[in-house]
Amino acid sequence: MSSASLIIPTYKRVFFIDRIIRSLLSQDVSLLKEIIIVDSDSNDGTKELVASYKNNKKLNLIYENVDNSVGLKRNKGIKVAKSEYLIFIDDDCIPLNGFVADHINSCREQGKQINCGSVYFSKYFVKESNYIRYRDSRHAPYRNDIKIDKILLDYRSIVTMNMSIRRKDLIDNNLFFNKSFIGYGMEDNEFGCKAENLGFNICYTNASIVHLESGNAQEYAKKIYHTSRDGVSKFKKINPEAIEKLRYSFYFEKDYKHDNMLESFSIKVFRVFFNIKIAKLMLRALVATDQIKILYTKHCYRYVYACYYKKGVEDRNNAYQLQTEVSRSWYKEDL
Repeated sequence: MSSASLIIPTYKRVFFIDRIIRSLLSQDVSLLKEIIIVDSDSNDGTKELVASYKNNKKLNLIYENVDNSVGLKRNKGIKVAKSEYLIFIDDDCIPLNGFVADHINSCREQGKQINCGSVYFSKYFVKESNYIRYRDSRHAPYRNDIKIDKILLDYRSIVTMNMSIRRKDLIDNNLFFNKSFIGYGMEDNEFGCKAENLGFNICYTNASIVHLESGNAQEYAKKIYHTSRDGVSKFKKINPEAIEKLRYSFYFEKDYKHDNMLESFSIKVFRVFFNIKIAKLMLRALVATDQIKILYTKHCYRYVYACYYKKGVEDRNNAYQLQTEVSRSWYKEDL
């Protein structure tokens, strides 16, 4: 009978890892052969937590340790796994009922298929936080309250935080994550783009997770900034054509190939209105009024994050070059 391995890259999130394990213990995981937790010398008790489940008969937990690169961690999990099917989840996501079965059923459909599931935020936090409400609204097309047969996605909308695939397909096509991505963002999109070029389909699956968002609107702005400055910059060197199809590229990538001079001039004028100083003021206001529901407007968030993307483009000369440069967490940096 087919079985699956669950791969979880992690770093200093022992509380969330414990939540994931407890959630799985409450579900039918008879087809889950192993949970591979790939860490980077976390000193928060992650290794000890895994060891504490050593005698658990329902789950087989395996602890691995590599350098702190999410691509390297996922690759390690792929190589260590002993199951036919591989399921990937991030360390701040809780699998909902039917998670394992839904992924396995999707993997059985056909070869060379990547399956991406729904991502939800807690209804309580969606109700209480304007920021979470905005984030929750951005997860379409994965969010769907009605069971559906198939939605084809692409590398721009791939969800590696809730993903499954046949291990044989990865090995036979030498399809791994690019471990050279440094900082935050785009290693998943590059993986998806590479998969599409190899003839893979990226499809929706009904497997669902709850994203335990632990940050706020300001930390997410830093994610957008680093995605633009570091992740997109790296992806652009690998596949510049793929960058032209990303959400912000038409407006903010300086070397985007616009159709004519008028369009190019109009975009340059358009960029003037996206000012990082204004965005920072707006961001402070969004954080301060986060729980005042009547003040919610998605356009404010969209403007702020567009400004931070633009700032990342402007600062690419400062992009990370070595992994040692990100020994500090990216979110602790001041912009």
